[in-house]
Amino acid sequence: MKDPLGLSLRGLPAGFLFSIIATLPMFAGYAVTGGINRTISADTIISYAFLAGFLEELFFRGVLFGLLFRYCRWGFIPAVLIDGLIFGALHLYQGHDLMSALASFGITFGAALLYSWIYAEWNFNLWTVVWLHILMNLSWMVFGASSTAAGNLNANIFRTVTILLAIALTVQQKRCMGWRYEVNGKSLVVNPKK
Repeated sequence: MKDPLGLSLRGLPAGFLFSIIATLPMFAGYAVTGGINRTISADTIISYAFLAGFLEELFFRGVLFGLLFRYCRWGFIPAVLIDGLIFGALHLYQGHDLMSALASFGITFGAALLYSWIYAEWNFNLWTVVWLHILMNLSWMVFGASSTAAGNLNANIFRTVTILLAIALTVQQKRCMGWRYEVNGKSLVVNPKK
């Protein structure tokens, strides 16, 4: 097993380029509609964008989801549900009350689904989701999009465009490269691939 987590440096450029293109709507949209958050520190950016993005993807997609889906042959649905429920639960603290905590849970649970799917469909190149997570967090923080993961209408418009673009880029990459889908009807409940 050469690269069990998908951290080969060969995958780094593709993951970074994919993520830069996918997050352009968030960076451009927030820059036009808002302003730079002048109260943010370098420590906060390093901790909550770079370290959090890298470590969360390493553990939740590379280890937890990857172990269950790739190596234990769980289907995508049970593997991503376990991954998403834990990932979402660990972000409950971002809410200021019950409703905002549940909204933060829902957004981060959805992010776990998206990141897991992208990770699988980019042939388990963890750099795709590491950089996507880092850059989404970075744009959110640098432009002060919202104080919680749930966000507001303006923040979510650009986040939604980024998500749709990431999905479209992934589908296009699969077509161009002739890759088969890892997540398909046969791998939803049990992953038959060894």
